[in-house]
Amino acid sequence: MRDVWKSWSVVGSLLGVLALSALGLTYWSNVKEREHYLQSRNFRLLAVLASRTENLLANRARIFHDIVVGQTTQSGETSERWLETVTQRLREAGTNENGLNLSVPEVTANLSARQVRAGLVRSEMRASAHGSALRLEWPLSESPAAVLGLRIPADTALGALFESRVRQGAFDTVALATSDGTVVYAAGRRAGQLRATSLAAVVPSSTSEGGGGFGRYASTIADVDVRLAGAAYRMFMQPCCRFGSDAGHGLVVVGLADADALYVASLAISPVLVLGGVCFVLAAFAAGRSSRWPSWAHGSA
Repeated sequence: MRDVWKSWSVVGSLLGVLALSALGLTYWSNVKEREHYLQSRNFRLLAVLASRTENLLANRARIFHDIVVGQTTQSGETSERWLETVTQRLREAGTNENGLNLSVPEVTANLSARQVRAGLVRSEMRASAHGSALRLEWPLSESPAAVLGLRIPADTALGALFESRVRQGAFDTVALATSDGTVVYAAGRRAGQLRATSLAAVVPSSTSEGGGGFGRYASTIADVDVRLAGAAYRMFMQPCCRFGSDAGHGLVVVGLADADALYVASLAISPVLVLGGVCFVLAAFAAGRSSRWPSWAHGSA
């Protein structure tokens, strides 16, 4: 064994040290790149989910808008009776078959059918939520009390879309919430816990300093460390469904990713790195066998 060590040259030893150092730096760089990739991947997947959710609501709203605008009104006809007719036309158009299961539209002010129809033509839609239902609203006048609203059960509208995203494996749980943290719909392993609490309570108090709390993060793309049911998660957030010029309304899509799983995934060694390490070791070994230690290095004259 001693003869083997003596056969290594100084150059070979230095190459070995350099190889190990280079491998260490390369591995550290690979970990950082993996962390950035996983974060970007999660934001990208969440952006796609938010876009598809927004398109789903926009398509349903367009169907509703076109039918309402195309529905004639009679002199003195009340908005309630007129909207019942509109709902019947929606059913005849087959929107229920697309998972809408629309409720009868409602007006939050005492307006005639003609006033509602005229107000809808000039109005911009906004999205909100009421309990476990999505709510599409059209302000009908300068008064905030005059609103045409339409409820859509979130589970029938979003169930297949959100559950398919969970099956992809990037997120443990995905949810749609209001800007104040109220969960409208959730799918995945932690769906029950999210429905039972507000996301504003999940975000740690240290990140809520400076004003705004959960709403401050819900209005922009964010990645926040949270704990839920004793487990560490990274909460990815993507604003969604902000229609028209009213940016104060809208929803937020949330994805919970297991923090430990993300950390382990970032430590995965690239096959290219393994191959490079083997080549470095072989090169150092070959250089070490090419010459011997000088005689003074092992005590002989």
